[in-house]
Amino acid sequence: MLALTRVLALATAGAAATGKYVPPTPSGDPQPWLAADNADAVPAALAAAGKAVLDDVKAAVLGAFVRVDVSVPDGSGGEYARLMSAESLNLTALEPRLNHSEYPTVQAFVDASVWACAQNPILVQVAAEWSRKSDTEKAASYPAASPERAADIRSAVTLAYIETVVASAAMHEPQRPDGGVLHAMIEIFTARREAMTHDGVPEWRKFSDAFEELKRVSVDAAVATMLEYKKQGAHSDELFLHGMKKLVTFGPDGKPEAHAEVNSGVLLMANIVEAMYEDVRRVWQHANNKTVPVTAPICGEGGRPPQNPAGGPCVCFGGDAGNDTQCGPPSSGSWANAEAGAALILHPSKLLIPHTNKHRQCDSGPNSNQKCDGVLWAVPSTAAAMPVNESAQFFSGGANTGAFHLSSPFPAAWNNLYNSWNGAFVSGYVDGPVFYSKLFNPLVAGYYHQDAQTMYMWPRAFTLYMIIQYMNVLERVRLGRNMVTNVQWNRPVLTELWGGVNNKAATEYRARVAGAWNGAPIAWQEGGRTNMLYDAIRDGMIKLTYLKMDTIVGAWHGLADLVSEGATLSNHVIAAIVSIASAMTGLDEA
Repeated sequence: MLALTRVLALATAGAAATGKYVPPTPSGDPQPWLAADNADAVPAALAAAGKAVLDDVKAAVLGAFVRVDVSVPDGSGGEYARLMSAESLNLTALEPRLNHSEYPTVQAFVDASVWACAQNPILVQVAAEWSRKSDTEKAASYPAASPERAADIRSAVTLAYIETVVASAAMHEPQRPDGGVLHAMIEIFTARREAMTHDGVPEWRKFSDAFEELKRVSVDAAVATMLEYKKQGAHSDELFLHGMKKLVTFGPDGKPEAHAEVNSGVLLMANIVEAMYEDVRRVWQHANNKTVPVTAPICGEGGRPPQNPAGGPCVCFGGDAGNDTQCGPPSSGSWANAEAGAALILHPSKLLIPHTNKHRQCDSGPNSNQKCDGVLWAVPSTAAAMPVNESAQFFSGGANTGAFHLSSPFPAAWNNLYNSWNGAFVSGYVDGPVFYSKLFNPLVAGYYHQDAQTMYMWPRAFTLYMIIQYMNVLERVRLGRNMVTNVQWNRPVLTELWGGVNNKAATEYRARVAGAWNGAPIAWQEGGRTNMLYDAIRDGMIKLTYLKMDTIVGAWHGLADLVSEGATLSNHVIAAIVSIASAMTGLDEA
C-alpha cells in the first residue's frame, strides 16, 4: 500500500485539488449477495430476470454464426485462420499444443462462456437491472443488428476462443526449461514489435494514448514475472519457496529508486488505478469537447500537422498532450465504476509464499506455523490455516506447471468484482466486444468457479497480454485507425448502469472483508478462550490497516478530483511509472 500511495502522491504533486469529483455513494438497502462467491444467493426474481437477459445475449451471439454445430475455427468464416496467421497473432506454431476438444462446437464454447457469466452475482444483477430499462433505453445500449455487427461478434468470439485454448495450454502444461507456451508467445510478440519499430518509434504509438502505452509496458512486466516462475529449474523452485527478490524502490521524493516486491500486489494495484484514472478522464473528455468521431483522421507524426487547437474543437485523433491538444475516441466513462476500483486496490491479489508472511498481510497470530489460505485474506489470522510448506504453485494432472495461485480476501468474490468492474470499464471502448473476449471466456470467467478460486488472475493476465498485442499493436496498424470493429459499440446507458452496480458490489465486498476483520478469527484465541494480549494486538492491527485504507482512498480521491477538471499526469510522472514497470520486466527495452 505504501508504494501505491507514493505513486499517487507523485501523480498529484504540486497541484491543488480544486476539481469537482464527488465520490459516488451507493444508496438503498444492503445487497450482500453482490459480495457472495457465486450467484446462488441472488434473490429469485432478480436471478430469473438476469439469467433471462443472459440467455437473450447468448441467442444474439449464436445468431451471428451461420452454423453453431461446428468448431469455432470452422464456424468463424475464416477469422480463426486470419487471427492465428502471421498477418495477426502469428501463433500457428502453437497449434500442436492446443486442445480443441474441450469446446468442440461454437454452441459448446458460447454455452460455457454464458454459464461462467451466470455464476457471477454482479453480472446477474447488471442484467436484471438492465431488463427494467425502457425499450428506448435498451435499444440505446447496443448497435442495431446488421451484417457488420454480426461480423464483430464472430470476430470477438473467435478471439475469445483463441485466448482460451492458448492460455489453457500455457497454464496446464508441465514446466519446461524454456517456459513453454508462454515463452514461445513472448518471443513471437516481441519479434513482431521490433519489426514494427523504426528509429525507436513504434508504428502503433500514433493510434494509442499515453496510458494505453503504460498499460502495455506494465502488462509486459507481469508476463515477464510469470515466465520466471514458468521456467523449470532451481530459480523457479526458489521463487515458489521464498518469493521474488527483485525490488523496485522509491526515494523520499516518491521517485523510483517502501519496497514493492513484484508479486506483492503493487503492480496489479497500479494497473487498476490506470483504469480508474481513465474512467474519470473519459467523463471529462465528453464534457469538454475532447473527443473525435471514430471516423476522424489520425493526427500527424508527433501531433504536427495536422493538429488539434488548444481548447478544441478536436479535429483528429491524438495530438500533443503537453499542449492540451490530445483528443481521443468517444469512449464512455463512469465515476461510479472508477470508485468501485478502490475496493480492488485495497485488497489486491497476491502470491501465496510459504515460510514467511510475504504478500499476505495476515499475521497468523500465536501459531507462526500457519499461513493464510486466501479465504480470509488481509485479516490478522485465518479461519482455516494450511501447512506452512503449502506451495503457491498450480499443479495439473499431478505435474508442477509453474503457473501460480493469487488471492485476495474471499477470492471468488474479489474475482467477481474485478471481472465485472473491468467489463464495465471496457464497455466504454468504441470496440468493446474485442475487450470482452479477455474477460468473459470460460477460462477466465469460469475456471475459478469450477476449480481453484485462486486461479483467476494468472489466466486473466495472460489473455490481457494477448489482447494488447492484438488490439494496441497489430490491428490498429493494420486498419490505420483507433477503432478495430466495424461498428461503434460503446453506449453510456450501459456503462453507467454497469458502473453503478459495481460500486454497490464494491461496498458490499468491503463490508464482507470488514466483517472478517471484526470477527475475532480463531488463531487469535487460545484454547477457545480470549487472550487480552492477543486481542490488544489484533485491535491495533485492525486500526492500522483501516488507517492505511483511508490513506489510499484519500489519495485516489485527490487524483480523481484533479482529473475531473482536466488535469493530466505530467510526462515525467508517466515516465516514472513506466520505468517502474519496465524495471520489473527485466527487459527494459520491451
